[in-house]
Amino acid sequence: MGLVGTLDTMALADLLQWVCTSRKAGLITVTQGKTQVQLAVGGARVLGAYSNDPPMLLGQFLLSRGKIDEETLHDALARQDTTREHLGKVLTELGAITAEELGRYVVLKAEETIFGMLEWAEAMFEFDLNAESDTRMVRMDHGVDDLIMRGAQRRDEMAQMRTVLGDPGVVLCSTEIELPKSVRESPMASRIYDAIDGHRTMKDILLHSRTSEYFATKFLYELHNAGVVRIKNIKDVKETQPDRGSPLLILEAANTLLKGRQFDGAVTLLAASSQVFPENTEMQQMLSKAEATFLENAYQDRLSRDCIPQLLVPIEVANARDDLHPNERFILDLVHKKNWSVKALTRIAPLHEVDVVRATLALWSKGIVDITRSEEPAQQQTDQPLDEELLRDLQAIDQGAAGEPAVPVALADVVAGGDDRTSGDAG
Repeated sequence: MGLVGTLDTMALADLLQWVCTSRKAGLITVTQGKTQVQLAVGGARVLGAYSNDPPMLLGQFLLSRGKIDEETLHDALARQDTTREHLGKVLTELGAITAEELGRYVVLKAEETIFGMLEWAEAMFEFDLNAESDTRMVRMDHGVDDLIMRGAQRRDEMAQMRTVLGDPGVVLCSTEIELPKSVRESPMASRIYDAIDGHRTMKDILLHSRTSEYFATKFLYELHNAGVVRIKNIKDVKETQPDRGSPLLILEAANTLLKGRQFDGAVTLLAASSQVFPENTEMQQMLSKAEATFLENAYQDRLSRDCIPQLLVPIEVANARDDLHPNERFILDLVHKKNWSVKALTRIAPLHEVDVVRATLALWSKGIVDITRSEEPAQQQTDQPLDEELLRDLQAIDQGAAGEPAVPVALADVVAGGDDRTSGDAG
């Protein structure tokens, strides 16, 4: 074992600089809750990156870019279950994407993984000279100094944008100014814009768009500045955080909940607490146990993987509710668009399986969906709506421009980077 610590005592940028100046080679593993990211480093270069975070998996990244749709992702993952092949290989064999495109998007995704990590303030890290990297790691060759510099620029941009859109409860609505057709042609821009319905919060929109917080926020910030959207209101979505000084009491409380078969409550408590105490391995282990027990119980007693959630109320009525968690609102949208089974939802949603099941059960308990049917009823439909400079930037993205542009006044510049997922979604 090499160096172990937390990001509140040694920031990731400082850790990378230390590795760079000492000319060491090894594996950096950073853990934040259920999310684990690995960076292979050698001297002054980052040679590979991998994240198990669902929004950062390859399929979700390609979805956010409009390279594939949900049906294609579902079919590819179903095939992957049988063949155990890399998802990228499955998608190229299906003709969904070329090998050249795949290579380009995989690198973009790896970059986004690193930039996202550079914003983490609390997490546990380990630098090991001899550890083996995940087999799904994306190979790359980027200078540490360049990544840190670009990450710092993005951090400064985010600080500015958060002065307007920093509250996760901000609700946006469109104005009479239409989104130009040239911008609308970008799949990522359309996905973000179409998520604005006067009910979804910033947190909802980020999940719905399946892209990184940086790109979604930047695009929405430019829309706001251009008068295309405005802030309608701000909802209270702040989640209660546990007392920082009581990890032992939290573990005892979680254990009591588990013994009382209150599995959902135990998962809620441990998931929030693990963000506050990323270095507490016992808490992480208990969270994994609680989630596994919750899923086992849910599939045994409450719903089948093959059941197809059905809307019980009009989608407009459901969307108008203020008591929906972003995960619930996301699953609600998928249920409204198509008759997906629970198993299918766990494949195509940018969420962990336990979060998909918890959201589905929450919608059922609120009387919004029925989870007793397994047959497929009739499908339902949904759909929704600054110029040459924007179009040029968007086209550059679609052709694989991997660099980070300077802060634009044009909206399309915002959709130039990416959330790529590497090697097999789900694995």
